[in-house]
Amino acid sequence: MYVTRNTKYNENDLFVAPCRNTNFVQNPLNMLARIWNQLPENLKAIENVKLFTKKLKLLLLDKMFYDMHEFFSCKFDVKVINDQ
Repeated sequence: MYVTRNTKYNENDLFVAPCRNTNFVQNPLNMLARIWNQLPENLKAIENVKLFTKKLKLLLLDKMFYDMHEFFSCKFDVKVINDQ
């Protein structure tokens, strides 16, 4: 993985190569990495698959996003995820 000094990088994030091509930006693998990187850190740190799935469902049901733009502009409340 190549990370430049200007790139925000967290331990649990996936690398997304910068590109202006809409075909690449809308590629399912690229979109998956962008969605994963948008999730709160404490959710990405869960190692138990069943617990991760449960917390993710609760988060998505709580927010009810209309489209991907709304999802990417959302700032998640970490306290809400910990309490569920």
